[in-house]
Amino acid sequence: MNLQQLKQTQLSLANQVRLSDDFNEPINFIGGTDVGFEDSGNITRAAIVVLSYPNFSVVEYHVARLKTEFPYIPGYLSFREYPALLAAWQPIKQKPDLLLVDGQGIAHPRRLGIASHLGLLLDMPTIGVAKKRLCGQYETLPKQAGNVTPLLDKQQQIGWVLQSKNNCNPLFISAGHRVSQASALKWVNLCLRGYRLPEPTRWADAIASNKSLFKKLLNEK
Repeated sequence: MNLQQLKQTQLSLANQVRLSDDFNEPINFIGGTDVGFEDSGNITRAAIVVLSYPNFSVVEYHVARLKTEFPYIPGYLSFREYPALLAAWQPIKQKPDLLLVDGQGIAHPRRLGIASHLGLLLDMPTIGVAKKRLCGQYETLPKQAGNVTPLLDKQQQIGWVLQSKNNCNPLFISAGHRVSQASALKWVNLCLRGYRLPEPTRWADAIASNKSLFKKLLNEK
């Protein structure tokens, strides 16, 4: 594994990321992704869900499980995750207009988190919705929902820190590809329904983990 070569690949791809809005409105379908690991990390599990917008009903979903080929190396997780995401994406018939990705967009040391990487691979407008900070600094937020502050790195804004729910840890929002920073924040806010996670990634997480939310969906069908 040549990390220097992978680093150069990331830097090269990051130069191709577009941080201006390049998607059609109105948005009719919005997608979410989630990636997890099974069998002590030997299996990568990726879920993609497509929801109608603005009522957030589930239109389509797919889960893919692949043998994990790439080790866990912080800063290079997109290489570990994207093969399963591509496998989950392939069968989706109703492609979304916008895709919210569980992970970083450009809020990454080399400006290429999984949301940006996947956006380039799919040529899709993507937004990174991360539960943890990977890099950057920000001012501490009050714990009331709706508070937001810029995420900065080397005097550059790389995203937003959003208090999406009262008394919860904040989310780290960043543009992925073909989306501006302003629109990244706008669309995450539009997808919040009283939970910490926006509906697309909340549903993807539920489907990937077979949580009660997904079991309820199955019972309704």
